Parts: sequence; structure tokens; C-alpha cells
Amino acid sequence: PGGGVRDAGGRQRRAARGALLLAALAGTGVPAAIAEGVGGGDGLAATTEGGDADALFTSAEAIRNEHMHGELGRGEWPAEAVAVLEKAADAGSAAAARELAHVHHYGLAGHSVDVERAHALYSAAAAEGDASAQAEIGFMYAAGTAPGGADVARAGIHLYFAASAGDVDAQMAMGFRHSVGWGAPKQCHAAVLYYQPVAERVVEMGRAPGAPRGADKVRLSAEAEQGGGGSSAQMVEYYVYTADLGNAGAQAAIGQLFNFGGHGIERDHTRALQYLSRASAQGDADAAAHLGHMHANGLGTPQDNATALKLFREAVEANDNAFALYGLGYMHLTGYGVQKDPAAAMKYFTRAAERGSADAQFHLGAMYVTGVGVPRKDHSKAFYHFSLAAHQSHTIAIYNLAIMHAAGLGAPMSCRTALSLMKAVAERGNVVAGELTAAHARYKAGDSAAGLTRYLKAAFMGFEVAQANVAWMIERGEGDAEVFGGNRTQALELALQMHWLSAELGNEASLLAVGDAHYYGRGVQKSARQAAAVYRAGTAARLPQAMFNLGIMHEYGVGMPRDPHLAKRFFDRARSQSTEANVPAWLALAKLAVEQWVEEKCGRGMCLGMLETLGLRGLWDRARTWMLSSDGFKPEDFFDGPDGVADMASNSAQSARAVASNLDAAGTGQAKAQAATNGAEDARSDSVASDNSVGSEDAPRVEAPPVKSPWDGADWEGLVITLLALALGIALMRRNALRARVEAAQRALHAAGGQGAQTL
Repeated sequence: PGGGVRDAGGRQRRAARGALLLAALAGTGVPAAIAEGVGGGDGLAATTEGGDADALFTSAEAIRNEHMHGELGRGEWPAEAVAVLEKAADAGSAAAARELAHVHHYGLAGHSVDVERAHALYSAAAAEGDASAQAEIGFMYAAGTAPGGADVARAGIHLYFAASAGDVDAQMAMGFRHSVGWGAPKQCHAAVLYYQPVAERVVEMGRAPGAPRGADKVRLSAEAEQGGGGSSAQMVEYYVYTADLGNAGAQAAIGQLFNFGGHGIERDHTRALQYLSRASAQGDADAAAHLGHMHANGLGTPQDNATALKLFREAVEANDNAFALYGLGYMHLTGYGVQKDPAAAMKYFTRAAERGSADAQFHLGAMYVTGVGVPRKDHSKAFYHFSLAAHQSHTIAIYNLAIMHAAGLGAPMSCRTALSLMKAVAERGNVVAGELTAAHARYKAGDSAAGLTRYLKAAFMGFEVAQANVAWMIERGEGDAEVFGGNRTQALELALQMHWLSAELGNEASLLAVGDAHYYGRGVQKSARQAAAVYRAGTAARLPQAMFNLGIMHEYGVGMPRDPHLAKRFFDRARSQSTEANVPAWLALAKLAVEQWVEEKCGRGMCLGMLETLGLRGLWDRARTWMLSSDGFKPEDFFDGPDGVADMASNSAQSARAVASNLDAAGTGQAKAQAATNGAEDARSDSVASDNSVGSEDAPRVEAPPVKSPWDGADWEGLVITLLALALGIALMRRNALRARVEAAQRALHAAGGQGAQTL
């Protein structure tokens, strides 16, 4: 696709009006005749246009369908169907070859991951014109798992043709590539046009009552910190237990959870109906309203408008329930169970919207788009109501806002805003987001290689959480050996790329990880200067960790000139940005003050070694996995190149002059000259050591001359101050950790006590 949405008056503007109208009517029950003439005749519309091999593939599908009761993920096959797929593929079925490739690519039906076999099968299917197989080959070249390794250009070719043939996964990938400029020109309009058909399918799926809910976007790093997500499962178990004891609030909450699904609970309308009925019998208005919707839509019970109307009215009389008001508005708008009355529907929707109903806010916007129940069409008011609903994550409202921003309807034309909204809609539902569910299921089942493979695909489709998960798994060595054939270097390079892409989409942790990678040389050549540049970007984003890291680098002169005053400024800024930064920043400030005091008393070169041996630079790392490790500080590890060596030599010379000055003040002129000579030799030795560190480990290294122990003649007052600061810091960290646990428990108890299903 090329070009973009044209300005007002063009064909695409009229088409956008038609698309907006179609989305606005989604699920409203408004007859299509109302829309006559609104779209100007240019509304967007979508049309749908071997024997032995096909018969074998049909047999394999029949076997698969017999096993589909929720236990099979997206694209999975039971073991007994794989043998039939093998025969169908041998007979020339492109679809069978594609599905058999899925089995080997994603480790399904008891098979291990075999990327070479998968690539061969995908190639055979793609040669027959299979768009999905074409897309999978593109993903393999993007990830570097295809024969020959990563090839961004070849990946783009395969994904382009697959997207042109209508493959939604490829359309997502091409939209993402154009949105960030990775492997394709950075072009907003092209990205919107790729995302739009996927978003439209999500909207279509969301129209039907009881439509499948979207995939849970689980962040593996957060799940690991929380102990595998057990707290959510335990909370659900607690609600079920309380509901079974007769608590009406818990019955209403768990009933809604079974009605919509989520948090490890499969959708079960029968059980939802049971719990909601019990809560409604006890006078719970919210349960009565949801029960009314189940009767109105025939979910778990025969469709019954009369019962739904009765339940809605009871809930409204009880406490003016917003969900019930919305139900009454919907019935009056469509004429289900009552006489059609758009004006009355408008009143009910308005009351429900004022009480926070996102569905009512959306329907108000739809009525202003179509002119039904209102004096006249008004795109500005429609935009306002869609915005209110979108803030509550109403999918169709978000899609409508994207269309309005793209075409300049009721709002200024903004391609970037339209792109952001369209991408958000496309990533909802199970059209493409099901890939995340399958990846997480494989990972939790202990098959890291299959989980990583699926996360890789989702990552190149533009899912930020998948990009972060890929990097997290590779950095911990989970599954990368099988996927990348033991090539750890290639895997780490890909992890860094994932961090870059994730940071591009706003992940602050990934931005810091990129800086850490440059600092330590993980997947990229070690460069303190590059790390500092990334941390500066993090500082501009007000990230306290980036500020703290810059403070440390200024304190020691790593990657930038040594400047204790700037170091103090960054430590202070880190404290001001986050309460979590209080303890590490306070320790760093205390240590900086002690360093300055020691330097004033006996010079940097003589006594500062006392502070280095304490390993204070690792305190924050042990507390919260920040940049600086607890390893001993070795400046030569960070000064690469002639400029870095010169900086370090200069620092060493300054230290020698400081020591000489102190000794001179004590009246030891001869010692002064000797110290200056030793300092110059130390600087030259450090320079040689830095040069040797760049080359082979076996290269000759010039040893530094023996130096006086930093403990000899030391001012023990400074040591005592440092040890006290260390003890106080540890005590503060333990106190803060305990406080955080107590506050988390209090929040959980508060949520369990009064928030109902919304808390879940």
C-alpha cells in the first residue's frame, strides 16, 4: 500500500465516513436502512471470494475439531492428526504442508522444535501460493532462524506478498515495520492502511454477544517477580469459596468472571448464570443487570426479552444501575421487547453514560454519527462520546476515533494518533493476539523453545510485550540454544534488537537494558560513552535509574569526565523522581560525601581505596537489579580507545599530584618527589593495561609497581563513617521491603473487600 488518507472532500474521506458508520452501528441493532446516503456510496466493504490431498487434509481437520474443547491453542494439532497431515502433505496439499510446518516450527503434538524441517515445508506451501506459509518464512528470516540467518530484506519481501494476499499476521508485521521504520520506510499512512483491515476484523468479532475476550498480555519478568501469577489464581479461588458460602457480592463478581472469562477462568455461561441468579435473588442490582443481558442475548439460557426487561427495571429501581440503564436504552433503540423509541433510548443512554457506562457512551457517539434520536448529526459530539468510551478501553470506540483522526472528522487530522489507535485495536481480540496466549501456554508448560519461537513471531508483529519477553528469555538462556542452534552471540544480538524495538514502543525497562548492554558489552561492543548516551535519553524520560547510573558514571569518570558535583545533582534528581530511589541515592550521596572528605584529608590516591574495597557500588544492584554490579571496580574495563586511556591517565596523574600535595604539607619533600614519580608510573601502567585489554588475553601486560596499602596510615574515621552508612542503608532497605509487602497485602485485602468483578 502507498499513500494515505486524503483530505476532506476526497474519496477516502467519504469511505472513512462509511467505515465510521459501519463501526458505529456495530452491535447497536440499528437497521442498515438508517445509514442510506451517509457514506456517499463509498463505504468500506469486504467481500470473500487435487482431490485426494484435500480429502486427507479434511480428515485431519475433522480429527482436530473433535479435540477442540479449549485445550488446543492457536494453530495446534493433536498427535493423531499429524500422521494424516503427513500423508496429505506428501499428496501435494499446500494447506497440509503449512500446518505440518507449524507442528515442527512451534513444537506441537509432542514434536521438538525443528526450524529446518519447518522452513522446507513452509517453502513447499508458499510455492503453491499459500499466504500464511509465505508469512511464516518472512518471520523466520526476520528472527534469523531461517537457513542463512537473519535477512531483513528477504523477510520484507515475504511479508509484503503475504500481506497483499490478506494474511493478517503479515499485515500486522508490515504495519509495525512501517510505523517504526525497521526494514521498511517509516511511513505513517502505509502503517495505518496495513493495520486497518486487521482492526476491522477485531471489530467484527467484537460485535456478537459473548464474543471471545482478548488475549492476556503477560509480561514474563513481572510474572517471575510475582511468583508465577499465583496471587491472581488464589484471589479467584477466594472469590469462588466466598460465593459458595452465600456472599452476594462475591457471587456477582465470580458470575461476571465466568460470563466474560479471564484470569485463568474459561468462559462458562452456565455457571455464570447460576452465580448471577443467586446474587440477584439476594437483591444485588449489578447481578440483576448482568443477568438481564444474559437473557437478552441468550447466553447460557434461551433468549427472553421480557425477562431481560424485568431485570433491567428492577436494577434501575434499586440503585439506578448504569448497566441496567444501558440495557433499557438498547432495547428502546432496537425495539426488542418494547416499542422502538430512539428519543427514550437517548435519555437512558445519557443517564447510563453519566454513571460511567462505556457502552452507553459509545452508543451516544453512534447516534450522533447516524443522526438517530438526535436533532442532527454532529461529528464533534460523536468524537466526545467515543473518547469517553475509549478511555474505558471500548474497542469499537477506539476504532472509530482512529477513523475520525485519519479523516479529520470531528477532530484535527492526525496520522500518528490514528496509527496509535488503529494498532491498539488490531492487537485486541483473538485475531492475532492469540499468538501471545499460545506462547505463554508453551512457556508455562516448560517448553521454552516453543514458547520463544511463538514470542519471536509476535514480537515481529509489533507486540511490545512479546519483544520484552523474547529479550528476557534470551538473557536467561531459556530456549535460545534450540532455536538458534547454540549460537549465543546471535541470540544476544537479537535480544538487544528486541530491547531497542520495545524501547521504541515506550518500554522504559528496555531502554535501560539497552544502556546496560552497551555498558557491559552484552550483544554489542562495550562502550561506556554509548551507555551514557542511552542513559541521557532515559533521564529525559525522567527515569530515576538512568539518573542514578549517570551519577555513578560522573562520580568515577566512566564514559565522561569525572565530576562529583554533577554526580550529586543526578543522585538528587533520582531521589526526587521516585521513592524507590531514596535508599540507593542516599547511600550514593553519603559515599560521595565521604569520598570528598577523604580526598580533602589525605588525597584521592592514598585513602580512596578504602571505599572501593567495601563494594558499595553494588548495593543498589543487589536491591533492585540496577546497572552497576557488585563486582570489584576495574576502570580499565570501561576505558576503551585512546581517549579513554588518556582520561584515565589524567585522573591517575591528578591523584598522584594530590598525594604529593598532602605529603608536602606534612613536610616530606623527598617523599613528595617519590610519590609523583610513582603516580606517573601508575598512569603509564594503567594506559598499557587498557591497551592490552582490547587485544588478546595472552598479550604481555606491564605490571604496576608495588604500591603502599591503602590501609597503612589510613584515617579510620572515614572507614567508620562508611560502615555506619552501609549498616543504615541495609536497615532502610529491609524496612522498605517489609513496608512494600505490607502495603501490597493491604491493597489486596481492600480490593477483595469492595471492588467486586472490577477488582478482578
